[in-house]
Amino acid sequence: MMKKFLKNWEVKILALFSAIVLWFFVVGIENNSYRFPEQIDVHAVNIPQGMSISNDLGKATVRIRADQSMLKNLTKSDFDLSVDLKNAVDGEQDVPLLATSKNDNVTILKVEPSTVHVVLEPVTQKVIKIKPVVTGNPAKGYSVGTVDVTPSTVTVSGGKSLLAKISSISAEITLDGTESANFKQNVTLKLPDAVSSLKNVTMDQEQAVIGVEITQDLQQKTVVVKPDLQGTIDLTFLSKKLVVTPETIIIQGKDDVLKSVDNLVTEPVSLETLKSSLTPIKVKLLLPKNVSLPESQPDTVMVSLIVPQ
Repeated sequence: MMKKFLKNWEVKILALFSAIVLWFFVVGIENNSYRFPEQIDVHAVNIPQGMSISNDLGKATVRIRADQSMLKNLTKSDFDLSVDLKNAVDGEQDVPLLATSKNDNVTILKVEPSTVHVVLEPVTQKVIKIKPVVTGNPAKGYSVGTVDVTPSTVTVSGGKSLLAKISSISAEITLDGTESANFKQNVTLKLPDAVSSLKNVTMDQEQAVIGVEITQDLQQKTVVVKPDLQGTIDLTFLSKKLVVTPETIIIQGKDDVLKSVDNLVTEPVSLETLKSSLTPIKVKLLLPKNVSLPESQPDTVMVSLIVPQ
């Protein structure tokens, strides 16, 4: 009985000694391990043909063992974090995270998290409208007119749930304040922020051509109204006074057009009619080409002859 008791104590002492050695070994490893301070992007390999990832795989951290002198020179590019989707299926699943070091002198002890949630969907396509977006302003005195884009649509490929988040594709252009004529420019198409960061959506083309119309702003000018009097002017007429109401009119148009307009002529008006009329006559104004009237201005004037008393 005593021998059996002693034998059991030997086994217990040996087990205790082994545990102590193992504890010192683990502590030694922990004391020589370091947590890399930056989070590292996770990417996928062996994506099944015809399938697409529809979620962000996120980032992970690694705990490593390396000489302290090497730590300051390590970067995220020294590590590769991936999920192998060779055996993945349609739908949601948690896949083990694989971590490797590209530096032979660095050993990865642990990666957190140990698995990554992956949403896998069949690749589908969707034709989406391209939306031209113009920011900034053209040169002073000019405005942006019609904006068009060629082509008007783009075919987008990716998981169904991602494509459902895309209502339009942006084609953006920024004016620098010098534009004074129509122009066209190649621009890079931009996916919505909700899916662009996932890098799991592709377009059948990356660029489009935006055509921008630059129009000169309308200027305004005040001019005198000149009735187009028809008939023989006699001495009797000379003793009378011609009255036009209003005497001046505001017109609008491009600056280079207004420079050549000094007055505004009316439709022909008969002197005989004026002389015989007891009330002013309404006469329509004739506008030169590319000249218009502001909404506040009438398109007619009243013309009359007043006989001095």
